Amino acid sequence: MKERSILFNTEMVKAILEGRKTMTRRVIKPQPHEGCGHIRVEYFFPTKVDRHGEEYPGAKIFGAYSDDGEWGCKCPYAVGDYLYLKEPHYRYGSWVRNGLTKTGSQKWQFEAYIAWSDDFNIRYMDNPPDIITPNSCRGFGWYKRSPLFMPKKYARHWYVITGVRAERVQDISWADIKEEGIESDHMDEHKDMCYFHSLWNTVSNCKWESNPWVWVIEFKVVSK
Repeated sequence: MKERSILFNTEMVKAILEGRKTMTRRVIKPQPHEGCGHIRVEYFFPTKVDRHGEEYPGAKIFGAYSDDGEWGCKCPYAVGDYLYLKEPHYRYGSWVRNGLTKTGSQKWQFEAYIAWSDDFNIRYMDNPPDIITPNSCRGFGWYKRSPLFMPKKYARHWYVITGVRAERVQDISWADIKEEGIESDHMDEHKDMCYFHSLWNTVSNCKWESNPWVWVIEFKVVSK
């Protein structure tokens, strides 16, 4: 089983920590060709071609393939794999010089101070330090850091993947919108769909209007 990090925006982090979000969608890369027909998600043997031009079955992978046999790709997620949530956080450390840019400007790199206690290594948004140092400073202090830079060893929230399928993003059902963590007071399917449409366009490079194929990933909380 693999262990992978997963990122969400602030709103979705809140939803996932409150237990409202148990599903996410990620764009399939590369996208299937138009008119490829039904797409299956399962273990399969991709077709390989040797140096003589002869086809042969490759090693078994988990992924998606089209019924016409013209397209297939490996899925980076599989049932049973673990996900850990990367969170915004604070690290104690300082900024050090790290060479120059192509234009000759000074580059800086954050260097975390490693202490014997994790309480002095990292703080989370629900337990901020008393003093937060602005990024414009370079000395030692507590700095706010992006989720991208959170080490796996400090992950507090783990999940296991319980299901994977492929579909067009516009085929999402109202029930799945709820599983995606969308909170609604109006119980209006059209309004909820429009809200998810807008949210998708803020977090994805493949816009809703292009209706990309996506991996639909279901998950649940586990102890790790």
